[in-house]
Amino acid sequence: MYLLVHRFEKKCRTADAGGLVCLGDDAKGRTIGVLTHCDFVGDGESTRDREERAHLRAILVRTPDEAQVAEFGLAPLAPHGWVGVSNAEAEADEAAGDGRHGLGRLLRIARAERLHFDSHEELRELARAGSATCDALVERLGQMYVEVLEQQWLPDTLGRLDVLAQRCADELPGLGAPAVPSNAQARAEVDALLERGYAEVAEACVRSALAPLHAALLRTCAPGGVMLRAGCSAHEARLLSREHERLLRSLVDDAIADARDEWARQTAKLLEGGESANGFRLGRFPAYVAAVLRALDAHADAAFARASAGCSALLGAFFDPSGDSGSFRWEVHAAAGGSLSVTMRSDAERVAALVVRSCTVHLPELDGLRAAHAPLALGGEVEACRSERAEHMQTRARALRAAAELNWGLAGPRDGDTLDVADERQWEAVRRVAQLTAGGGSADDRAWAAARLHAALALFDMDKAKRTTAPSSSSWAPRGLDLALSHIGDVVALALAEVLKVNALTTLKLGQNQIGDAGAVG
Repeated sequence: MYLLVHRFEKKCRTADAGGLVCLGDDAKGRTIGVLTHCDFVGDGESTRDREERAHLRAILVRTPDEAQVAEFGLAPLAPHGWVGVSNAEAEADEAAGDGRHGLGRLLRIARAERLHFDSHEELRELARAGSATCDALVERLGQMYVEVLEQQWLPDTLGRLDVLAQRCADELPGLGAPAVPSNAQARAEVDALLERGYAEVAEACVRSALAPLHAALLRTCAPGGVMLRAGCSAHEARLLSREHERLLRSLVDDAIADARDEWARQTAKLLEGGESANGFRLGRFPAYVAAVLRALDAHADAAFARASAGCSALLGAFFDPSGDSGSFRWEVHAAAGGSLSVTMRSDAERVAALVVRSCTVHLPELDGLRAAHAPLALGGEVEACRSERAEHMQTRARALRAAAELNWGLAGPRDGDTLDVADERQWEAVRRVAQLTAGGGSADDRAWAAARLHAALALFDMDKAKRTTAPSSSSWAPRGLDLALSHIGDVVALALAEVLKVNALTTLKLGQNQIGDAGAVG
């Protein structure tokens, strides 16, 4: 909003007003011209006085003709135009309590201005038309401010409130269901996630650790036989056997450790990022999830420790030449000079298969995992969950209420008036207020909305001039209100019918199929 101030004088040209060239077309539409020193316009009947009044009237008229624009050099500043003000100041009357400064001075200027524009019929007409005096300027500023609110600020603010309300509505399902879960529901959610993801976790362990172990065992066991050392003693041959056993044990231990780490990663991923079909969202309870993971890790530690012990015993049996399970054979041959040559032969396929199988059968069992976390409880996180959901719901309700109040206050029916069915802005205000009652608002929100809807709509079938008592819901029956032309939506129309306690089919003229569709949506 802008004020373009220009001094009135003989041969005044508002087109030459300082700052006018800086205003673009959009800014000119939000500018009021202020013509000062209009008290120099004479109130007599001399040629000069008449010309000055005609000149002033040409400037202040909101829609001058093209001839006047060219003759007087006018800048019309549509749509708000120019307002003339006076700078005259009456002498201070100390006896009457007039001061020379501050409020007293402003009051004297106002009185002098009214006296000047009341001194001649032409000037008086300008004041009555709202084109002169500071009071007219204030009124025109108020009108322009309301227009700015309605055309720019209101749509922008309503848009931001709608975005906020929609974001809260979109985020609410992400906060999980139910709103206040029980310990049993949390345990059931963990069990469901484990059951759904157990096979994938186990497969990841096999793929990342046990399958590479199987390949490494096949390579290391040398099924085709390999010369370990030529020219060694029997004692050295035994040492070579033990060294090879330690190598295999190291491979197995590393693979079991890798499988354990992969198990922990996959389990954490399953519980922290998994979503159940019923939208429970376990991730809203991080402390509980951490406790569950610790319990599952403890169970997994015991399971992988058993796998390690089982593989150790198996390898010991493999390297025992006296036992039936021995899979490694050492062939010692005499070499030249009385030395020995040692060759290792083994059933590599059997060794690799039995070791990997021992690791697999000792993976943590699903029933054991369920039992491990069963004693745990949600604790204080339930209250935090409830508070977070309540905050989202409250923010959404406040955004909807604020949008409804703003729209009703600036675009809805005025107090005591009924709805103008031809005004789309008023229908939008009705839609927002009715939506407030259908959107799960508070009791205060519903009461506020119902009061406005009754005031704006309950007179449609009555002669307002003959109304002597407040209308009842039965007074809708003769005429009703056709909502088919309102574009407020079926769900909102049903909410409107509920608030007004009327029949949506007959009174509001909402079709039977529309009621069915709206009920399904609702």
